[in-house]
Formats: sequence, structure tokens, C-alpha cells
Amino acid sequence: MKFANHEGPVWEIHAGSGYWSQDLAIHVLATPKPPQSVEVRWPDGHQTTTPIPPHAAEIEIDKDGVLQNVCERWS
Repeated sequence: MKFANHEGPVWEIHAGSGYWSQDLAIHVLATPKPPQSVEVRWPDGHQTTTPIPPHAAEIEIDKDGVLQNVCERWS
């Protein structure tokens, strides 16, 4: 995640990490301030940077870096 003046949390996501195991499909990242964008490095090595809408609470990004789903937080 990228904020106005700094980069935020980094999270490595695995499709599988051991015998009969798998990480969760949804990951929660704490944000002290609303983030401006999220950068993803995909398994094939390419990177995407996607802007995050100001009131987004949950986002889904496809492999091309396009927002597919945005859930806004309650006011």
C-alpha cells in the first residue's frame, strides 16, 4: 500500500504453503490513513499499481491491475 508520504504494509499471499494447506483468500491490512494505491507483484513477475478510491473498505484487483469490486465503508 502506498500513502501520501510513505509506503505501508506489505503482505505476501500464497495459493498454497504446505500439505493440505492454503492461505485465506481475503487479507486485512490496517491503514492509519486512507491509502492512495496498492502495488501488486504477480507470480509471473509483472507489477501493477492501482489507485484506491477514497472511501474504499474492501477492494478486488484483477491480474491487469483493474479494480473489479469496491465495497465502501460506512460513514
